[in-house]
Amino acid sequence: MAQVVKKAKETNDFNLEPEKKPAFSTIKRQARTLNRIIEGNLINYHIKTSLYFDRLKIWIDLKEFGEKINFRKGKNFVASVCPQLPPYEQYRKKQEQDKNSCSMDYEEPDDYYENEYDEESVEEKAVDNVYPNCSIKYDIYKETLGINNIYIRNDKLVIDITGKIAAEYGVLGLISINNIKDILQKLQALDLFKFDTKKFLCYAGCYIADVTLDLLFPHSAQVPRMITAMSSFSPLVSDVCFCRKYKKNGLMIKRKAENTGYSELAYWKWDDICNSVKQYNKAIKYTEIIGDAGEAIAKRTLRLECHIYKMADLRKFLDIPNTKKGFVPLLAVLNSTEPVMLKMLKDMGINEYKLHERYNWFELNENFFREDSFTTKEEFQEIIIAEWLANVLKENDYKLDVVKAHIGTEYGFDLNDTYFNGIMPKLKEKYLSYVCYRKPRSVSSILFLMLMVRNEYYDLEYLKIKEQALNTT
Repeated sequence: MAQVVKKAKETNDFNLEPEKKPAFSTIKRQARTLNRIIEGNLINYHIKTSLYFDRLKIWIDLKEFGEKINFRKGKNFVASVCPQLPPYEQYRKKQEQDKNSCSMDYEEPDDYYENEYDEESVEEKAVDNVYPNCSIKYDIYKETLGINNIYIRNDKLVIDITGKIAAEYGVLGLISINNIKDILQKLQALDLFKFDTKKFLCYAGCYIADVTLDLLFPHSAQVPRMITAMSSFSPLVSDVCFCRKYKKNGLMIKRKAENTGYSELAYWKWDDICNSVKQYNKAIKYTEIIGDAGEAIAKRTLRLECHIYKMADLRKFLDIPNTKKGFVPLLAVLNSTEPVMLKMLKDMGINEYKLHERYNWFELNENFFREDSFTTKEEFQEIIIAEWLANVLKENDYKLDVVKAHIGTEYGFDLNDTYFNGIMPKLKEKYLSYVCYRKPRSVSSILFLMLMVRNEYYDLEYLKIKEQALNTT
């Protein structure tokens, strides 16, 4: 069995290959779409629905609330020395200790997560435990989809689950306020524990949340093209973010700052399933559950995820007040209606206002597009520098901070020079000019993506402009 990849690799999948120069009519149409998006930002639309999650790591203090929720341990919750270890790790260690065991059949999860350390959630060592340390029985874990781990440690009950636990025929499975009670009832049916579900939700907290938005495209071929288009914008944030490959060909963006507590991903759900099926038995069970109808949906699904694993970022992204250190209420997470993926697009370099600035410049230089030749010195400088920058980016791992260092060394800039230190916004501006000028189909795809995301969050129909954008993707 293949092992889980422990470190995401830097990606060289950025697509900077030049396309055919756009007609001025294309520039005008894209500019109109951007204007509509920006105008829409000024309107206070009603949010359609609460959020969906592909992973939640939730917890409750049993010493404080065990009696209030009428908690009772079941027979499939067994004693464990290190309950916080994933069940497959506990099982592997047990087999390694058994000299008579020649079998190493264990099931690893098919998901990789970033470093999840959060100083707010560090558990203090208990002196007198009311409840024994224990974890889910391995056989139950192995046969049940959607469980990363369930355990009690230092009187804290921790439930780490994924959206697969809610999968059914024709449904890929995500967690929300609408199905959380059913999910908790399903866990109790495994004879792990019993408790009052309604009271549990009132007292439970949340450590980790993977906010998820599934975008369903008309045709499966549009999904990988959209990821390729998104990759064209990734160099815009390469100075402040790590831009990495996620699984086979998805994108992962993570801030370079040490205290960052989140990462953002975009990937093709069907490709993710196919890759997992080759490695993990549970993935095969998943495809059997969702059936042909679920697979048909996965083929047309672009999944956007924001993995949030620090409480400060949970509060920031989901607009939850900080009322108690070390605690984010689970119900506040589930009931949040914050449009997280709109923030995520900006983190990925997809910013309608920056794009609009470039299109304003293009519209002011209409003759260049109509006559297919430079008519002013400004046009020449803008386009030549943009294309030069794209080539230099290719030679420097698609990282603008490396390009800046290259320019400083190559052209003898003093590192303390005021102009040189302020050059990064100019580099981003020129690169965006290249994208708009040489990647018009990618820009059309991105505009369509921005409209789709807004239409998922807001009670507003973008049908007409969505159709126009779709015709050019």
